Amino acid sequence: MPDPALLDQAIEVITALRGEGAHVHSITNTVAQNFTANVLLASGATVSMTANPKEIESFMQHANALHVNLGTLDDERVEAINKAVVMAQEKAIPITLDPVMIHVSEQRRELAKTLMKFPQIIRGNQSEINALDAKLAGEVCLVKTGQVDEIRQGGKVVKVENGHALM
Repeated sequence: MPDPALLDQAIEVITALRGEGAHVHSITNTVAQNFTANVLLASGATVSMTANPKEIESFMQHANALHVNLGTLDDERVEAINKAVVMAQEKAIPITLDPVMIHVSEQRRELAKTLMKFPQIIRGNQSEINALDAKLAGEVCLVKTGQVDEIRQGGKVVKVENGHALM
């Protein structure tokens, strides 16, 4: 049985997001760019998505949230991610990390372990979460996706049972 208070909180957060006009800078993989942009736009956010290290400073000056997805990494994206994270820290804006396929690539795993010191939300599947191989601070919200999505933060656990086994 869902917690009605939790549902009310979720509705409040979405309403606030729409009312405040959040600007999310998303450095995401090329496969998910369109989907990510459309979800953020549907949520009421303004979205920017440059991964050009020369443009990051300009775009991050306007952002009030940062989303980092490690899905398609190259040297230019890594440089852009590092610059964006530094600026997000300086501005004290929230960071979401999606450690895509870090269980497959040592480069990704090391980058994710460096970046996981900063985000407020880490989202990944079971293999990706296991590859982080670290205890996360209580203030970090951990979202593990799969047939049953699991959201953990500060000792609270919420399960969302509308996923698929392939996820």
